Amino acid sequence: MTSLADVIGTFSVASPSERYQFLEALVRECHVRELSDLEAMIVPRLKVDFLQRLPWEVALHTLSFLDDCSSLVRASAVSRTWHRLATDEYIWGWMCVRYGYHTPQRLDWLIASLVPASASEVQWEEKGMVLDGMKARRRRSFFADVLDRLPPPEQSGTVAFRDYFRMAYLTARHWQKGGRILASYATEELADTDPDPNRRLALTCCAMDRDWIVVGLTNSIIYVFSTRTGNLVNVLQGHESGVWCLLLATGTQAGTPAVMHSARVGLQLVQSDDRPAAVLPLVEHGGLCVRDAAYAAQRCNPTDIACGRTRGWGRAETLIVSAGSDRSLRVWDAATGHCVQVLRGHTSTIRCAQGISGQPNVITGSRDGTVRVWDLEQGAVRHVLAGHQHSVRCLAVHGNLVASGSYDFTCRVWDWTQGQCLHVLKGHQLQVYAVALDGTHVITGSSDSTVRVWSAATGAMLAMFQGYTHVVAHLQLFGDMLATGSSDGRVLVYSLRTMECLYRICAHDSGVTTLQMNDRYMVTGGSDGLVKLWDVTTGRFLRCLCEPCETVWSVRFDEDTCVILAKRHGKCVVEVMSLRPM
Repeated sequence: MTSLADVIGTFSVASPSERYQFLEALVRECHVRELSDLEAMIVPRLKVDFLQRLPWEVALHTLSFLDDCSSLVRASAVSRTWHRLATDEYIWGWMCVRYGYHTPQRLDWLIASLVPASASEVQWEEKGMVLDGMKARRRRSFFADVLDRLPPPEQSGTVAFRDYFRMAYLTARHWQKGGRILASYATEELADTDPDPNRRLALTCCAMDRDWIVVGLTNSIIYVFSTRTGNLVNVLQGHESGVWCLLLATGTQAGTPAVMHSARVGLQLVQSDDRPAAVLPLVEHGGLCVRDAAYAAQRCNPTDIACGRTRGWGRAETLIVSAGSDRSLRVWDAATGHCVQVLRGHTSTIRCAQGISGQPNVITGSRDGTVRVWDLEQGAVRHVLAGHQHSVRCLAVHGNLVASGSYDFTCRVWDWTQGQCLHVLKGHQLQVYAVALDGTHVITGSSDSTVRVWSAATGAMLAMFQGYTHVVAHLQLFGDMLATGSSDGRVLVYSLRTMECLYRICAHDSGVTTLQMNDRYMVTGGSDGLVKLWDVTTGRFLRCLCEPCETVWSVRFDEDTCVILAKRHGKCVVEVMSLRPM
């Protein structure tokens, strides 16, 4: 009888066909129980970790095709090898790109809000340095569509792509469901105590940047809050009557005082949340260099017309520019609350103001029918742009162009650097209440219930949008998208590339009082007391952002903070909402 060792030896030297025939015959001779036991021995040997057998770069490339972060997290729990692969910085760097977290706007938010201040103060010199080939390719791949070149990777803080993605992803999730009220303030005085509607207390305007939130009232007071904590830090008093427009010229020095204003200023703290928001930890071998992020963030547009902020002209401190019914223009130091300048020249209420990025110039429009260009360094008027026959209601600035809308039914396009009128846009049948400008198009909204698009170069009308039943008082441009809000409660969004309506929304039961959008969301507020969040791409309603109010005056938001000015229980209310995780 042949021994088992001889059979195994013969099997090991047999040809593949002979081995197959032997196994087939052996299986036929086995009983069911023997086959079951055989299966239990074979199946584990057939389980092969294919990623473990691949070269590391190929395995990473394979995982990079996962487009859902939750799938990547589940993959990290499969085995130790999969965990090392799924937590590699290369994978999470590509996940940041896939979710759009690598844009200059997002990196600016990263530097300004998430990274500790000491690490964001980075400087570099132009030096030629040789990088490791793989590291150089990875650095450039994540910033390829936002940068032509990168600064040299000198020693500086780094952030883990995984930590950054988690922070950005959770912030986006909180926009759709979550968030918390950092602080809520209410005026001690009721809003409707004065029988004269023109003298009742109201919140008129708001401006915000990464550090400051500034709010103006009809009683001439300006409140300054910290964006990071929601604390009231300054009260600006000096105007003789209502404040109607506010601007922030952001300085190079970041940070806000931690001390809360303690004087009795007519404002009560109703609700507060002192829990600190999360910040990104600096790590030794993170995939995202803070210097790279700061360099890429320079591509971010420093001017946000909707938030009323623009980049300053090299001064360390952030300046607040305010104007209103007392016909004066005042400049304040945001940190100290001191009034730096008082400029006079208009003969009636200043109704609108715009700043010029990187230059000490502010442009104002007044009920006296003039537009004035101010030089804040010289403390004087640079140009007086005269031509309107009635009040100037709205302004928009782009480069050396400024568009002014007036109650004389016209919009004028000026070269503010030369003080010359380039075009007079005629066509509206009633007052012009809103204007937007992107350098190519001038868009106007009017009481005649139409929106008109004009050529900034020639002054010719390119399109007219209808579909409203009341005044169109709110316009905002974002890329080639135009959002319009009307007093009939409707919001219509158009594409300026095709001049077609993308979607229509019956947003509110009464007039739209405020509107703002970015690349992801659109926020609207109305006289019905609701603040609503919409998907900017589809127009789908997402949720209401706050408790119902009697009316909403204004809403301003950036990446992780939303400020709501409203009337609730008869009082003026300022709510600062944080969407950043803790």
